[in-house]
Amino acid sequence: MVAQCPRFMLDGAPRLRRPLMAPSRFTAQDIPELSGQVVVITGGNSGLGIETALALAARHATVVIAWRSPERGGAARARILTAHPSARVEVAPLDL
Repeated sequence: MVAQCPRFMLDGAPRLRRPLMAPSRFTAQDIPELSGQVVVITGGNSGLGIETALALAARHATVVIAWRSPERGGAARARILTAHPSARVEVAPLDL
């Protein structure tokens, strides 16, 4: 006899707990004003991390980029300050 798991049917196919939803239409413009907020971003020197840092800096958050490489962290900070000259951006070493 095969045990019945509440998440799976007998044939092993996953059973959906809720219907699939349409993709979110959330954009950077939906981010609220973040003055006075501090955001720490790991991986903020490339990819989604730098894009997130740019969007949050545009909404006036203080952005702290945690880096493993000082060169890449500094380059990310410079990129954000080029796009948003009045942004508050700090870099901090991170060694996990």
